[in-house]
Formats: sequence, structure tokens, C-alpha cells
Amino acid sequence: MSGATRPYVVQQGDYLAKLAERFRFDADAVWALGANAALRAKRKPDQLCAGDVLHIPEKPAPAIALECGVTNSYTAAVPRAPVNLVFEVDGKPIANEPCVVEGLGAPLETQTDGSGALSLSVPVIVREVTVRLVKRNVVHAIRIGDMDPIEEDSGVAQRLVHLCLLVDRRKDESEAVADAIRRFQQREALRITGEANDETRAALVRIHGS
Repeated sequence: MSGATRPYVVQQGDYLAKLAERFRFDADAVWALGANAALRAKRKPDQLCAGDVLHIPEKPAPAIALECGVTNSYTAAVPRAPVNLVFEVDGKPIANEPCVVEGLGAPLETQTDGSGALSLSVPVIVREVTVRLVKRNVVHAIRIGDMDPIEEDSGVAQRLVHLCLLVDRRKDESEAVADAIRRFQQREALRITGEANDETRAALVRIHGS
């Protein structure tokens, strides 16, 4: 890929495939740019963080031709991103649970598998979907692209929330996160420090699944 580039400041919910569709560039070519080497060294393309700087082409791809006085027909192929979820209660999977997914057009009726997992293919232009567990009448809002990297403290806190370990919002936030980390470390037989050290972050990724 050649040509001038410009810096783009990543916003919450951005990821590479989504930005490639929005600004109409080749995702693999942009990710491989020398200007993005530092970002590439610390991030995954599907887990960028707000405030990151991604260098993208200065000029967008050529506009679609439009002819006046006639009907112009186009076919849009919107890329899709995989979204993999696992639903549990008290550490046990919510297996074979009927559910309805909304936000992808017509409601999608599906179910979790035997391990409580649900896999979706979501257009990159979709910001949020909801998953309603039918028998339990519980609704979960899923924001696409909002998971921060595990290297960030916000990414640690998000994973602890998903694992139902960070729930006490009455405490000072830093104290609540430290307590949640201790509970996680105790549960996973790690050294209990209340700090998100490398060992704890690696275990969070493994248990959380991402």
C-alpha cells in the first residue's frame, strides 16, 4: 500500500474491520503499514482501545460512479464480525437455552449450545444487539467492539464485570476493582495481591475467553 496517511484517533467501539468499512480501505494493508508498527506491537486488530492512533489513507477509495437521469443500482457487501458469547449462572453454563437476538434486522430465534455458548455473525455497522434468554426472561445488551484490551485497567474491569466479580458499586471504584481481583485470584488459586499483574491478566483472558 502506498500514498499519504493521516492519524485517526480510535473511539470506543472501533475495531479495524469496522474502520475499514467506514473509511473504505483495505484492513490488512493498513494494519501492515510501518506507521502502525507500534500499535500493531501492542494491540490486536479486533481489540483497539479509545485513544489509540491508527494511521489510515489520507484519501478515501474512489467514489461510486453515479449517472444522472437513470436508475442507478448497487449491491453493498457489508463485512461481518464474529461475536462469541457464553452465558453462565453460578459458574454453570446456561445450556440449550432458547433466545432471541434483536438488532440484526428481523429478530433471530436461536439457542445456546450445550456449553452455554452462542455465536453470532454481526455486520460491522451494528453497534449493539440484545439477547433475550426466553425461559429466564432476561435481556442482555451486547455492545459490539466495546471490549478494551486486557493490558488496560478498563479491560480488566470489564472482564471482572462479565464474570460477575465486580458488582459492588457502592465502594470507591479502585477499591471495588481490587476486591474483585482478589476474589478472582482466590478462585483461580493465584497469588492474592489485589493487583492486575501479568499472571492475573493472562488468567482473566483464559477464563473470560478473550
